Parts: sequence; structure tokens; C-alpha cells
Amino acid sequence: MRDSTAHWLTPSRALEQDLPSTDRHRYASTTAAARDQDVRTAARNSWRWSRDLAAEAADRWTIHLPRELHEQISNLLNDSR
Repeated sequence: MRDSTAHWLTPSRALEQDLPSTDRHRYASTTAAARDQDVRTAARNSWRWSRDLAAEAADRWTIHLPRELHEQISNLLNDSR
């Protein structure tokens, strides 16, 4: 979405130089130590960011997103079990 990573051989290559700081911080918030609550938080953060990127792509390319499915996934991730 940022048109700055096409030259990367792997997704993590040159992240610090090529992506805006907002994206770098969001990326860091999608990782966690293998502790239940940390993993749950990282999964929720990852899903939020994925939805933001999907919405941006949908706007750019005029595609339909499965919003009901997205809400179901969000509800499962937000379940406190």
C-alpha cells in the first residue's frame, strides 16, 4: 500500500528506512512474547491493522469487503475467554 517495499526480497528488509514511523509502531504492536494476554493483544492489534489496510485497498480498487465476517472475527478476538 505504501509503494516503498517492491524492492524487498523479504518483508522485513529495510523496514526502518522504507516505512513511516506510524507503520513501524503498528508493526511492532502486532508481535508478542508467548504469554496468553500478550498474544491476544498482538492478535487484536494485527487484526485492526489488517482491517485498516483492507479498507484502504477496497477504497483504492473499489472492491467489496466481507464486513459481517470481519465483525465476527473482531468479536471473537475481543472475547475475554
